[in-house]
Amino acid sequence: MVMAARARTTPDSARRVLLGVALGVAWSGAALAQAEDGAAPVEGVEAETPRAPTVTLHLEAASDAPILVGGMLSVELPGRLELGGGFGAVPDAYLAAVGEVVTSIGGLASTEADVVQSALEGRWAARAFVGWRPSPKAGFYLRFGYQALRLGGSLGASDALAMVTGVTTAVSVSGSVSATSTLHMLYGELGYRWSLDPVSIRLSLGFTGTVGSTVDITVDTPTNQALADQLAALGESYLQDNLRQYVMTPTIGLAIGYDIGL
Repeated sequence: MVMAARARTTPDSARRVLLGVALGVAWSGAALAQAEDGAAPVEGVEAETPRAPTVTLHLEAASDAPILVGGMLSVELPGRLELGGGFGAVPDAYLAAVGEVVTSIGGLASTEADVVQSALEGRWAARAFVGWRPSPKAGFYLRFGYQALRLGGSLGASDALAMVTGVTTAVSVSGSVSATSTLHMLYGELGYRWSLDPVSIRLSLGFTGTVGSTVDITVDTPTNQALADQLAALGESYLQDNLRQYVMTPTIGLAIGYDIGL
């Protein structure tokens, strides 16, 4: 009878052992799967996947020769669409290069070249642009935008302006001439941005052309004010035409920036 009792209890004990082994294997498999997924097997806490930035803010110190030296601010939105703008000074060395381009393209005579180049004295430049990065894995980008260039300077004595505008009179105008100009320009560029997280370096090649200009000329003279006003009006028309037609130049850009993911 003792042996019979043992025979009845042995299957129950075996089933309990096998059930315990099965549960242990199942628990170990679940823990291993969690470890492979990179999540800590903490009871009651769900692992959070880090969220990649969808918007990036670019702050840059930039030189876009021969147009401006200043600061740029842009934001890259989802879809790699970029919106931004910039503001800076126009160095004299840059405008001297633009003057050479104008003289070459326009085929201006010596006196005409002197008048136009005298009007190209820099003050400031401002721009707004839209850009796009075709590939999410590469730093190539395209930009198109509008730019305003504010210029102002002395054209010297009135004799040179009278000569290029064809003002002929028996009564001369004595005095100095100053001009203030605003150039309205369109530009495009192709470039590449290297990201060193959070620092970035950007190089670009582009082209800028003038589509409109406004010029205000003042002739400072103690006499012959009527003739001075006529000379100023003709000089404004002359410079507007020449600046609109001939101020165009290729550009090369270099910028160092700081990127902020939002």
